[in-house]
Amino acid sequence: MTSKKTVKPPDNSWTRWVGLGAQFAGAIGFGLWLGNWLDGRMSKSTPLFIWLLPLLLIAVLLYQLIKATAKRNDGEKTDDL
Repeated sequence: MTSKKTVKPPDNSWTRWVGLGAQFAGAIGFGLWLGNWLDGRMSKSTPLFIWLLPLLLIAVLLYQLIKATAKRNDGEKTDDL
């Protein structure tokens, strides 16, 4: 029997951050669209959802970013992203 060696792909850590930027842009755009749609359906004079949904999505994505880049107590970086 021959043992197969696993080939490690090259370290493209910059692609992780480009993907995260695209995720931010997409989430904000989706939040704006959904907020506008909900405000239109509810016929409110104050555009509540168009403000709240993007802010909520930004908070969630910032939490994910901090969690993914935070160091563990033992000094090892996490790889959750």
